[in-house]
Amino acid sequence: MKRYFDINYNRQLFFLLFSFFSCYQVNAASTIQKIDQEHVYSSIQFGNGLLDLRFPRAENPTMTEEPYIQSGKNNLIYVTLPQTLNTNAVNMEVYCPINSSVKVNGIPVPKNYGLLNGKDVAIVMTNINIDANINLEITSQFGTKVEYDVLPKLGIKELDSIIYNFKEKYNIPGVSFAVVNVDSTKTVYQSGYGYAIKESKTRVQPSHLFRLASMSKQHTAVGILKLVEDGKIALNDTVFGPNGILKDKFPNVPNRATAITVRNLLEHTSGYSTHPDYMFDKLYTGWSMEQRIQAMLRSRQLNEPGAVFAYYNTGYGILGYIIETVSGKSYSQYMEDLYHSVGIDNIHVGGTQAERRPDEVAYYGQNSANAEGLDMGVRAPAGGLIASIDQLIKLLWRLDGKDNIPDLLNAETRQLMFTPSSTGRSRYTLGWRTNHQYFPQSFYHGGTLAGVATFWVYSGGYAVIFLCNSRSNIRRFDDEFYRMARDIIADVKEKQF
Repeated sequence: MKRYFDINYNRQLFFLLFSFFSCYQVNAASTIQKIDQEHVYSSIQFGNGLLDLRFPRAENPTMTEEPYIQSGKNNLIYVTLPQTLNTNAVNMEVYCPINSSVKVNGIPVPKNYGLLNGKDVAIVMTNINIDANINLEITSQFGTKVEYDVLPKLGIKELDSIIYNFKEKYNIPGVSFAVVNVDSTKTVYQSGYGYAIKESKTRVQPSHLFRLASMSKQHTAVGILKLVEDGKIALNDTVFGPNGILKDKFPNVPNRATAITVRNLLEHTSGYSTHPDYMFDKLYTGWSMEQRIQAMLRSRQLNEPGAVFAYYNTGYGILGYIIETVSGKSYSQYMEDLYHSVGIDNIHVGGTQAERRPDEVAYYGQNSANAEGLDMGVRAPAGGLIASIDQLIKLLWRLDGKDNIPDLLNAETRQLMFTPSSTGRSRYTLGWRTNHQYFPQSFYHGGTLAGVATFWVYSGGYAVIFLCNSRSNIRRFDDEFYRMARDIIADVKEKQF
């Protein structure tokens, strides 16, 4: 009898609640006003707690074109607003189910009512700060809460959409990006996307420092070539042996190693194979650079120097050691002094995650890759520098061969840096890759570490730079940078952003 009573009681309660909410919706609907769709910039349909985000023209009179809005994983919402928008008063409408309540950044917001695709909805109007994160908390009539993080920014939607799609496809927390017109010394566009630090939801800015990984090699090449330009060393100087730059440091070396020149190290034609990698293999963690060089000299040198191209991180470690030996300074101090002389003041040797600088991003390994404990110090010349987009742009101006800003290297030295090697199908110069099918007669390089992916290219009067605080193991991930750079340069040329 008790079970029968409970069932009937529950049915009665259900119908009572149903009648109540039905009446409430009828009463609420009586205050509904029809929205003037002609003057609303609409986004996409989100579902769940959030039905739509909109930017009414009546409330945003300086918005001359439709914004771009894209939903991402984990209820992240990207918003690119026109660069001409007056940012002092940007108003956003939040559409949600009619009986929902809404909090914006933890504060309850009054709601109005309207129609969305013919259905009754609740509408919240809120003024937003485009430089700040916006947290939306939508609570249903039954108490279910759904949160969204909205990341608004001014930008060029045609370019931002490329980065948003890349970021979402490969689960990259944060990206810094720039495209510059090298011929006119103009930054066409630079922007940050997503989070520099996920835990605090700190957004990426163009001033954030990122690990460069193998994009560090171009900096080491610049440092070496400055020594060449100043007459301290020559490209054809031998490194080891009785006449070598490092003869006093390593007096006993195999005969074949005595033929290695500075040029061989810059061009990856030292004769050693890519593996073992004395710079980045975990086996050599804690080793000094001297110990790594000794280990290399004890290993088998497969080819005569200059005969075969084999990408060799240890070669750039040795170049860093040469800089220290010849200059009498640490690699870090030498490079900072060199860059400070031309107004570049925020490129440094990196550290572990625990040693992050205040303006440096955090790094996130994927598929159990550990980005935490990498010691950048000894690896710096091959892959341990950190820099921001805006500092890399400054460096490009100092290497472009133009007269409007004095170059860091003279014309002859710059020509040496960008001359393809006669070994390896002419695909590498002194520190740069060259002659990619997408970028013929252009110069580029990428970098990869756990929690790091980077790429820059200098092509056809334009340069594109990407810095990421994670990397994916999805097949052909690195190729995505080439395609994005190619498409972005084509868009910029065609549309004259």
